[in-house]
Amino acid sequence: MQKSKAYWIKQHEPEIWKKTYKFLLLSGYLNYILTGEMKDSIGNMIGHLPFNAKTFGYPTNLKNITYRQFGVEARMLPKLVPVGEILGNITPKCRQDTGLSEGIKVIAGASDKGAETLATGCLDETTASLSFGTTATVQITTDKYIEPLKFIPPYPAAIKGKYNPEYEVFRGYWLISWFKREFAHHEILEAEKRGISPEEVLNETLREIPCGSEGLVLQPYWTPGIKMKDARGSIIGFSDVHTRVHIYRAIIEGINYGLLEGIEKIEHCTKTKITKAFVSGGGSQSKEICQITADILGIPVCRIQTHEASGLGAAIIGYTGIGCYDSIEEAALNMVRYADRFEPNQQNAALYKRLYNEGYKKIFAALNPVYSQINKILNGGINDE
Repeated sequence: MQKSKAYWIKQHEPEIWKKTYKFLLLSGYLNYILTGEMKDSIGNMIGHLPFNAKTFGYPTNLKNITYRQFGVEARMLPKLVPVGEILGNITPKCRQDTGLSEGIKVIAGASDKGAETLATGCLDETTASLSFGTTATVQITTDKYIEPLKFIPPYPAAIKGKYNPEYEVFRGYWLISWFKREFAHHEILEAEKRGISPEEVLNETLREIPCGSEGLVLQPYWTPGIKMKDARGSIIGFSDVHTRVHIYRAIIEGINYGLLEGIEKIEHCTKTKITKAFVSGGGSQSKEICQITADILGIPVCRIQTHEASGLGAAIIGYTGIGCYDSIEEAALNMVRYADRFEPNQQNAALYKRLYNEGYKKIFAALNPVYSQINKILNGGINDE
């Protein structure tokens, strides 16, 4: 069954497909509106077009299977431009529509996560960029083509010729929104009284619960991973000491266990130990969350001058593109500032290491047969007896 965007148009809007000249991602369309050029950045090729991540281009063999998989002919694809190079200039029409000055250079950028990774100063295999967003991710920057999850290619990095292998916790910090909606009515009211965000009140409660949440362990598979189609989220280890605040801390710990799992898979591929992590995204605004992250990963965690790292990454690329710096690496070294550094508490780190290895890592294998059975029942695959 073909499920790509192009096949959807072919199946549901065939008349539009017949008139289609070029097939652009949103980034390519915006470039077209700005410059009149049907071009896109290599850094924006993140899995929606027939792109060869090993060569940073489209397959040269027009009979390559990826063209059939995506349903897009080679002639319909935009020209690709390396990150940091000029895509074109603002057109007179764009000037008229937007007020931007005619002739301004438009620079090829990167994906949101690629820009974040660049903006944290994660430039090699020994450092990891953690994005604490709706989807929580861990990336490194490397010149090697590696697949932390088999058959899932790395993304093109914001640095020419390099890759950002990635591991995702799909629901990630969305779980905080879920918890807030379902369980945090008291904290929401408290936040309104104090004129602060509910997240700030919730993060204050993290200090009330010891590391390890007194035996409560959460696996954040609210959405199944690509390689775990039957997975479901789980919270195990309840006893009469546990409160909803324990659940909140278990969420933060569970997300970080998931990211640690990703770090281990990346280290296995690179044969290189990650010795430092950089954090960005909404969750990184909390000192409590950053400290828990350092304790679980067992390495220092650094926070840059802004949690809006994608914007900083775009600025780094832009300043390089107009010639203020000789390379994107040089721009990053000059434009990234570290506001905080969180060292792991060795006692907490030792406890988390045991909980991770002897508890968390065994949950999925133990519960996956149950998940599979539940899904079969819900999908009508098992007859009632």
